[in-house]
Amino acid sequence: MSADTVVFTFEGKQLTARPGVSIAAALAAHGVHTLGRSVKYHRPRGYTCGFSACGDCPLTVNGLPGVESCSREVAPGDEVSRELGWPSASFDLLRVADLVARWIPAGFQFRLFTRAPRLSRASGRVLKNLAGGGRFPTVAAARASQAVDVRRVDADVVVVGAGVSGLQSARVAAAAGRSVVLVERPAPTRRAEVRTEPVIGMDGAEVTRAEALGELRDAVAADTRIGHVTGTVFGVMDGLVLVDSGATRWEITPGHLVVATGSYETTPLFRGNDRPGIHLADGALKLRRESGRPLGRRVVVATDSDRGHAVAAALRNAGDTVVRVLDTRSTPGVEGRADGLRSGTDAEYGIELAGTRGWGRVSAVVYRRENGDRGVVRADALVLAFARRPADELVLQTEYHDEEAVGAPPLTVVGSASGADRTDLHRTATLLRDALAETSTSPSAPSSAPPTSAIPFHPRKK
Repeated sequence: MSADTVVFTFEGKQLTARPGVSIAAALAAHGVHTLGRSVKYHRPRGYTCGFSACGDCPLTVNGLPGVESCSREVAPGDEVSRELGWPSASFDLLRVADLVARWIPAGFQFRLFTRAPRLSRASGRVLKNLAGGGRFPTVAAARASQAVDVRRVDADVVVVGAGVSGLQSARVAAAAGRSVVLVERPAPTRRAEVRTEPVIGMDGAEVTRAEALGELRDAVAADTRIGHVTGTVFGVMDGLVLVDSGATRWEITPGHLVVATGSYETTPLFRGNDRPGIHLADGALKLRRESGRPLGRRVVVATDSDRGHAVAAALRNAGDTVVRVLDTRSTPGVEGRADGLRSGTDAEYGIELAGTRGWGRVSAVVYRRENGDRGVVRADALVLAFARRPADELVLQTEYHDEEAVGAPPLTVVGSASGADRTDLHRTATLLRDALAETSTSPSAPSSAPPTSAIPFHPRKK
């Protein structure tokens, strides 16, 4: 097998994948779209958001259950299996619960057995087994998932997130003479590479996101005051930023904390919005790039902004057949008009998503027009490009801490994590400079660590 091929096992079958892609994308390249089942009604679940925000794609990997397959890079020798479904996730007889869903609403067993506590408890045990969740990892998997090394570093500024706003923040803080630790999530969980929105540069002119990322990454890599830690921040507690890097846990003490965690995509409410084949836009672009295969034979993009038309154009340029763009706005925006002229896309405006059809994967999209008429378009992939919401979990954590414990560090939130609609390099730089000017921490001596090293300064082991 060549060096550019990864071999892994999926439910007893050997499969191959390209290095660096997520497990979910590797499975999609082999036509596996149902990654699990919902707990109660056993509805099929698939790749949805692409960035571990929806919980639709957990798999058991090497004996460890609950691994988000969209953000876990496939590795040689991985043993992967799905978790729910009987006799299998592909063919689940327990899906019958979905057919009688109207008669078994949430908490039905408690109302049914109100006067029979023993029956209520017994039904709870039966339902727990039918749900199939809550499996224990194997002993080997549990040991492998534990951090064996705890490392501590101090930094004047810790930047969480290495998208455009995070990279700009790291560069600005370093230019101000501060030591910086930049925390970036593993490659399959990075949203910055697939976002289609342009960036407002320092001179006020728009540049593509790829151009901005390339320039900023080069500048950060060349700056010896910026250290680089790859991992997932799972908490800000007692004045520490806690980072999971697999076998290593980092405890970083920041003089100033910059949150550049970006934003999540949201999905509108409509019947059947959970079927495999329905993707949020950023996740769809990521899946298309990783798997190297079209999302489907007929792709529909639904949106409430010009972003959806840009996503449709990106998918067409990659080789997908986008049969229609459904826009909730009554009239097209600038990008929508330009995109329609360039490609001749069949676009409809003033629509409302009403539902999808399909027993397993989506097979059609149903929508309502402004005049009340109903439309149906055949599709095996539906891409949703709607509003974003800030990824503000770390911000909320800093607001709820023990008053007797070490307080939260000074905080600056930048980019879409702050709710900003546009990524503006000048605004980010100005905001951080002003915040650092108010921070009493004095700049530390330059670090001798190599640029963007995995161990940025000289951490002391706990």
